Amino acid sequence: MLKQLLITVLLSTFPLYSFHAQVISSFDWDNPLASPLTATVGASGINLSNGAIIAPGGVNGSTGLAPGTGNLNFDLPQSASMDVDGIDVSIAFLRREKKAYFLSRSGFEFGISGGSLFVKFTVEDGYGGSYLVNSGSQFLVPQDGVWRTFRFYYLPDVGMAEISVDGAPVWTYAGMPNRNLVWQSDNFKLGRFANGTSSTDVIFDNFTFGQVGASALPVELTNFSISMQNVSQVDLSWTTATEINNERFDIQKSNDGVSWETIGRKQGAGNSQEVLHYTFTDFDAHAPVQYYRLRQIDLDGQENISAIVSYTRSDQMDLKIFPNPTKRYIFIEAHDLDFTVIRIADMNGRYLDIDLEEISYNKKRIDLSAFPSGSYLLHVGEVTNHIKLI
Repeated sequence: MLKQLLITVLLSTFPLYSFHAQVISSFDWDNPLASPLTATVGASGINLSNGAIIAPGGVNGSTGLAPGTGNLNFDLPQSASMDVDGIDVSIAFLRREKKAYFLSRSGFEFGISGGSLFVKFTVEDGYGGSYLVNSGSQFLVPQDGVWRTFRFYYLPDVGMAEISVDGAPVWTYAGMPNRNLVWQSDNFKLGRFANGTSSTDVIFDNFTFGQVGASALPVELTNFSISMQNVSQVDLSWTTATEINNERFDIQKSNDGVSWETIGRKQGAGNSQEVLHYTFTDFDAHAPVQYYRLRQIDLDGQENISAIVSYTRSDQMDLKIFPNPTKRYIFIEAHDLDFTVIRIADMNGRYLDIDLEEISYNKKRIDLSAFPSGSYLLHVGEVTNHIKLI
């Protein structure tokens, strides 16, 4: 008989925020005859390294920015408009090196170091001072010749921040509300430490830097759960506590947690202060492992991505994995784990060195304290589960 594993994720007030950023400076580098310093929208740059050029090899066959053989050090002008309370910055980047800061300034860094994505930013402490928020390493950017869009935003009125890769969150921060960013009197630099591997290697495209004010409007998703009914049917359910300008939810499914397809839609309530319940049934859930998420769309087209829930079917063992999400330990229980191979991989498929402690013949424990917060794949024999370290 087919054994079934149910994984349910409860999200205690997981907000999906809708907000509007006012563009301060944007570059697409699509005109090879123009100076790389010329902005598409807003403030143009004022300085960059001599070897930087606009060259072929950008996103979708377009042109993009090649930093040349020296550090790019692309300076944006210093002015009061750059001292934003909240920030929204995105850039397309093709990794060719271990270290490249997408945007930086004293007290602010967003980019990769050692190949891993990170952000540091400085916010008010509410007592006339400030403190530094450091995400640590959150996502190992593959050096695989693939363009990816990296985004960071901070919403000052609610104290929320997020890093995303191609629209999928990889790190979130929940601070105190009504705390603005803090800046020093120096310039923003685009592409600090970035130099590619040759003078014509394009590594940047489609850069946008915007200001976020006190206009964040939450959709509070308080529960998102999954249950398997039979070999091909999965029921999803979610609950919202608050909705503002919410047009709809797209239900998305994935076999690997990376590539997603939309399999259905549920109309949102628009504006609501009541607790609302939603359900959706996937009648085509045949894969041994399946991942689901919600894509929330505002009335003006802005979108936000929920956390991921998943299920795994196994005809080999009665398997329990808990707690998930976890802050440190993952426990694994099954009928017999004596000869079962247990491994953990990051979302790029790279296996990690883990400390596997045997509690009993049918129970083991893994200490994840050495790894950064984020999503991982836990392989127990032939069964794969999506786990989250918070």
